[in-house]
Amino acid sequence: MRKITTPIAVALFAATFFLSSFSSDPKPKTKDLAGIWEMQINNRPTGFLKIFGTGGDVTNVRLTPLGFVKTLSGSYEIQSDSTYIEKVEEHENAALNKTNVVLRYQMDNPNTLTISYTINNFPGKETYKRVPFTIVVN
Repeated sequence: MRKITTPIAVALFAATFFLSSFSSDPKPKTKDLAGIWEMQINNRPTGFLKIFGTGGDVTNVRLTPLGFVKTLSGSYEIQSDSTYIEKVEEHENAALNKTNVVLRYQMDNPNTLTISYTINNFPGKETYKRVPFTIVVN
């Protein structure tokens, strides 16, 4: 039986560490969705915002004549490159409180997000544009 010397052990450890840095993380990252997204219909703003936090929180707000109101709060978890789950804590529709909703998403580019879903046998599809981090001066 051959003994493993310190230099060999160090080399094996270094090789393992080096190779593991190239392995892909099995859990998808949330950074792709993180940000503020504005729902669009026919490329026009609707006053609905979806906010994905970098820590996995999600909030929806809607602009009303009296100001913004929160319509959803909870968390989200990306399942794959095309699906995520919204873990709804509170929703403006009380029937969705404390539910998990599976949504399909597609990003044609970093600033366009399409979400589709079926809730209570009702299919839906929403298109969002990322809210840019710039100051607009007219």
